[in-house]
Amino acid sequence: MLLTGSGKCFRDIRFKPEVCLGLLEIGANGTACRPDWGFDRNRGHPASGTSAHVMNLAVKKRVTDSLHRVIYHVQPANIISLSFVLPLPDEVFTRELWEMEPERAMTFPSGLGVIPWMVPGQKEIAERSEKLMERYDVILWAQHGLFCSAETASDALG
Repeated sequence: MLLTGSGKCFRDIRFKPEVCLGLLEIGANGTACRPDWGFDRNRGHPASGTSAHVMNLAVKKRVTDSLHRVIYHVQPANIISLSFVLPLPDEVFTRELWEMEPERAMTFPSGLGVIPWMVPGQKEIAERSEKLMERYDVILWAQHGLFCSAETASDALG
């Protein structure tokens, strides 16, 4: 599994991929992993949300006939700001986004799942994310960021 390291920014990957990225080898039973490359071997490590990434990929593989291979986690300031002021039920938040940018109904037609604020990197938020990924391709950790699932990096970024 290829992912960014803790505290690393996507925009910096092109300058120092071996520092910003890491390749994790996931054990056969899925309960253990080890860095195989990157993460600036001397100082870096995977992000605290790695378990959520792994669980989200696993649920997409289990519940869809598609080839979802990408989980993109991003902290867009505009969506985070909205999560402080909009009501958080999935349907309400989704409708607001669709009304603000109607083309979003085509980008994430099943809507957007929302998890109220929780401490990132904990088992509980990963488990709640897994449940929402059964229904949605995009979920929001309120006051933190989005997880987007897609077949390609380009689709996930979109």
